[in-house]
Amino acid sequence: NELQAILTRPTLSTAEQRIDGLLLTAARNGIEFAMHTPAQAREIENEINSHPVVRKPVQMLRFN
Repeated sequence: NELQAILTRPTLSTAEQRIDGLLLTAARNGIEFAMHTPAQAREIENEINSHPVVRKPVQMLRFN
């Protein structure tokens, strides 16, 4: 839901266009975020990528 809220950002005013739209929308929706240096971002990405991805099977809707 948070990602959807960020990606469907509204039209921005001229002043708001100077701010990164994704960050502005996240702040408006109360979504917590933090700025990191490139080195910190790589560490976070490596930590995320070190965990296996567990995929759930897709279940199809059946009508009786």
